[in-house]
Amino acid sequence: MYDHIAASYNELHGAEQRRKLSSLLAVATLPDGTVLDVGCGTAHLSTYFLDYVGVDPSQPLLDQAPSNTKVVCARGEDLPFDDNSFPVVVSLTALHNYDDWHLGIDELFRVCSHTALVGVLKKSAEHDAIVSYVRERFSVIHELSDQHDLLLVLHKL
Repeated sequence: MYDHIAASYNELHGAEQRRKLSSLLAVATLPDGTVLDVGCGTAHLSTYFLDYVGVDPSQPLLDQAPSNTKVVCARGEDLPFDDNSFPVVVSLTALHNYDDWHLGIDELFRVCSHTALVGVLKKSAEHDAIVSYVRERFSVIHELSDQHDLLLVLHKL
């Protein structure tokens, strides 16, 4: 979906995504370990974490990731990782883009062992349904209202 804007992705979305993550990190207490960023785009958020893996279905976006960053080309609905393999999972403004966001949320839950940081686009037609399903799968620790997203700090139930 983002292949056609790959060259300008960071310019279009970088500052906004960094702002959202900074807001979440200001209120979240994260366990040690590898962070999985689902829908990572160019993996520009990798600089916030010591141990990071980015996942995105757009290879042209992943081709722009920093050279020392581990990235995997995959869909959020079919993550190629074991159950409970990441203590922290991040997914900012991505769920509404999935072909099946129910399955995407189930996958976030499956690979997460502790904390998830999620942003749900407010103007998405599916916003309320997505947030409701996230609340069924995770315990909401913090809820923040960003300009464009509802930002959630979640713990695995």
